Amino acid sequence: MIIELIGKLHPVLVHLPIGIFLIAIAMEFIGRTKRFSHLQMSIEFILIIGVITGAFSLITGYLLSLDGSNDSDSVNLHKWVAIASILMFAAYYFFRKHVIHKKTIQTVALILLLIMITLTGHLGGSLTHGEGYLTAAFDKKDDKSEIASVAKFEKIEDAKLYEDVVLHTITEKCVQCHGANRQKGMLRLDGKERMLKGGKNGDVIDLKNPENSEILKRLLLELNDDHHMPPKDKNQLSEDELVILTWWLRNGAEFDKKIALYNKDQKIEKALNTFHQKIKSETKIEVIREKIAAIPPSTLSKLEKSGWVISPLSSKDNYVRVVGFNLEVPLNSALEGLKQIKSNIVELKFSFKKISDSNILVLKDFKNLEKLWLDHTMITDKSLKLMNEFQKLTYLNVSHTAVTSKGIEQLNPNSMIKKIYAYNTGIQKTELTTMSKRMPQTSFFTASDSMDVVPSDTLFVKK
Repeated sequence: MIIELIGKLHPVLVHLPIGIFLIAIAMEFIGRTKRFSHLQMSIEFILIIGVITGAFSLITGYLLSLDGSNDSDSVNLHKWVAIASILMFAAYYFFRKHVIHKKTIQTVALILLLIMITLTGHLGGSLTHGEGYLTAAFDKKDDKSEIASVAKFEKIEDAKLYEDVVLHTITEKCVQCHGANRQKGMLRLDGKERMLKGGKNGDVIDLKNPENSEILKRLLLELNDDHHMPPKDKNQLSEDELVILTWWLRNGAEFDKKIALYNKDQKIEKALNTFHQKIKSETKIEVIREKIAAIPPSTLSKLEKSGWVISPLSSKDNYVRVVGFNLEVPLNSALEGLKQIKSNIVELKFSFKKISDSNILVLKDFKNLEKLWLDHTMITDKSLKLMNEFQKLTYLNVSHTAVTSKGIEQLNPNSMIKKIYAYNTGIQKTELTTMSKRMPQTSFFTASDSMDVVPSDTLFVKK
């Protein structure tokens, strides 16, 4: 108990030598100037304090490592690099008077010490926060585990309960502390075999009586209980995730069975469908578009001067998002100018502009449109027939317009449109059922204004 308590002081003590050594290095460089030369008198004292606190940090770190909560190879690497760092700073303290007048040698030594203390911190951070602690900001790859996802299924019934749903939740909420990079309690949960192996406190899944499994007991404890999992300062399971995981355990904790083969009550059906829709909406699907020429700089400059805000959607292609809120030229003139880049536009926002049914006809040749905002404009049902020209359109916002259900009836029932926002229009809630049956692949939203906003938008900012 005492050893464990002393070991837990490591996260507190470890920051002392790091800060002290960094101050010493900084003072060495600054002290070379005439103005701050007086700092040289304090550096040896600071270094010896750093070595002493570093030694205490090494002792507490060793004691903390005895709980076996992390990968042994990673712990050993961190330990030996930390020991090497302290020894190098101690050596620098003893030999400082011999190199202080040899600026080149001293500079090399200081840079090497800085690298060692940074590497030690990086390895320590990787143990507590996951692999690549300092380098994660430069890594563009997705750091989530590569597992099958319920998002790939059109129907939740086709998914496997453990592999596609339960494992997804475990990966999101548990693997940070019980995965490849860190194993608190010597427990890994990132896969069937590892989960069944258990940890230093025994099995987490009781195959003879899954409902009595330790993992479920921990999940159902009060949030403030020290044994509750995940810890209260971590991302908790949603209500739907907890319902599904509990249901999986109470049905035998089977690892290969499809959801369609389970008996489900109304509560389970609701949790599964809500979870499925949430995951699908959060899953980023890379859109692969045809290659297209870049917009000539002179054209881009001219359009931006007229008030169009033009933003690239990706560094991989030449498609753009165009926002027309800040137009400073007559609408007809602005629309004619926009035709010059019609093939590059995939997202177009006319929100709050006085665009009418006659104005909008200019868009008929904008064949690559995927998202179109016509909210707070003067369009009517006449404009919706034009939407059939856009074979790639997936999003349409006609909120705060005179559009009615008769206009919706003009849309191709087999179109690609997935979402239509029609808040504060002539469409009645009682008409939603008929509209949804006619266009089952389309979701209609009339309860609130849910206009997408992206970082590059200046939709609500006048220049």
